Amino acid sequence: MALAVLGSFLGLGIPAMHNLIERHDSQTAYFSLRRTLQQARIQAQDQLTDVTVCPMKVTACLADWSAPIHVFTDLNFNQTLDEDETLLFIAHIDTRFGYWQKTKAKQNYVRFNPLGHAFSSASTFLYCPYSDHDNLAKSIVISFQGRIRTGQYLSSRGTPYAQFSNMNCN
Repeated sequence: MALAVLGSFLGLGIPAMHNLIERHDSQTAYFSLRRTLQQARIQAQDQLTDVTVCPMKVTACLADWSAPIHVFTDLNFNQTLDEDETLLFIAHIDTRFGYWQKTKAKQNYVRFNPLGHAFSSASTFLYCPYSDHDNLAKSIVISFQGRIRTGQYLSSRGTPYAQFSNMNCN
């Protein structure tokens, strides 16, 4: 009898615990990328130089935003960390339960100028969970002025907003 009760609790508790972990990971991934972008913007303003943010392998920017994200001064705007450029910091964003997409996918970086503007790389990031829980999807919007804000993926009807027509979590 006790074993049956324990089995029932485990049967109900394990899926709930997985959902809790997935929700936490979604929040953590969102706040980590947002903080990385905000810190990069502040570095550009403080150092009065252009700062590039991108996922990187060795010294070249990639399009895979689950790779470690490097923030550096890209003096020649070639999306490569050269010997004469400064690596400001590296952010490791946990993406065990989801992945990031970016509008302007071919532009695999975000660049902030000394005023903190992101003229050439204003874009939207969308975090999608690997599960079918689209309600955990989160977006980060970078305006031309470099402001970073939160956006919603799903409308009150449960459908993606039109701005995500070229990105989806399916």
